[in-house]
Amino acid sequence: MSFFAIPDTLVFMYSYKCNFECDHCSIGSSPREFTVLELDYLEKVIREAYWIPSIKVVVFTGGEPTLFPEHLKRGIKLAADLGFVTRLVTNAWWASTYERARKFLEELATLGLRELNISFDRFHLPHLQRFGGFTNVVNAARAAVELGLDVVVGTIKLAVDDGQPDYDRIRSKLDEAGLTNVIVTEDFPAPLGRARFKIPRGAISQTNRPKEGVGCVDAVAKIVVHPNGDITFCCGHAINTEARPLFVVGNIKNESLEVIVARLNRHILAWYLRVKGPAALMKKLNMEDEVLHPCEVCYLAGTKYRDKLLNIKDELLREILPSTDKSMLPTKAHGSS
Repeated sequence: MSFFAIPDTLVFMYSYKCNFECDHCSIGSSPREFTVLELDYLEKVIREAYWIPSIKVVVFTGGEPTLFPEHLKRGIKLAADLGFVTRLVTNAWWASTYERARKFLEELATLGLRELNISFDRFHLPHLQRFGGFTNVVNAARAAVELGLDVVVGTIKLAVDDGQPDYDRIRSKLDEAGLTNVIVTEDFPAPLGRARFKIPRGAISQTNRPKEGVGCVDAVAKIVVHPNGDITFCCGHAINTEARPLFVVGNIKNESLEVIVARLNRHILAWYLRVKGPAALMKKLNMEDEVLHPCEVCYLAGTKYRDKLLNIKDELLREILPSTDKSMLPTKAHGSS
């Protein structure tokens, strides 16, 4: 048995700069972030992704990717021209009127944008109010639907109901606006990044604790390009914390995407998370910490338990390989994580 990297989604966080500063943001995006991936490298990655047949989708997120229109437009056009499905993840600050939303999205759709994901919840609302509030979500969604884009509104679920935007309230308002074909998804905040200090642990739902036998669907499948050129093997909440070095599989400024994906084939932790899951890793490291989110396991593995993790790499590999296939056991070079 051998592993073949199966990244299906290439994610660009070409800047962490954002005009919002949401309390739940694990990336730490804010108006005070200024590093931006150079355009030449953005285009380089997209062109090299063309030769990795498993990659089908290119995502532009952040930070707020629309703050860098040249990156966004050139990235969308090149990716679309090469046959990728393109997705924009945004806070919709630019959609204060329907006319503005339509004009903005019409150009992107002409360039090849296929999907629009709008982030909206109780954390985004105070910032979005400066531009129009939930009306922006409706304007952006309506314009996108009329232009033939697939539209998703992503929201956050907490353990408390304080009357703020949540799945049911957003779904109801979209239905009232006649946008019944807009999908609403619900996710859970991780107590990492800014959320680690801004959101009380008691407010974070315990229903998203790591579950036995559930692998991480993002590990290996989604590779992320960061502003400094680093590529991480997932888009989880721990990738921009102190645990970051654990997830970096290369840097696009120094090597090709093909080389980086080949290295991903040999990345024990990435495959262990995908095959066995965070709960198994938690058990393997004998974590006694209270964990409320699967990404918190990875954060702890890359900080408090890092030395222990590095000492059990061979054990992790044995668990995800057939017991009869000893030829795949790593040399030191092969087993690096």
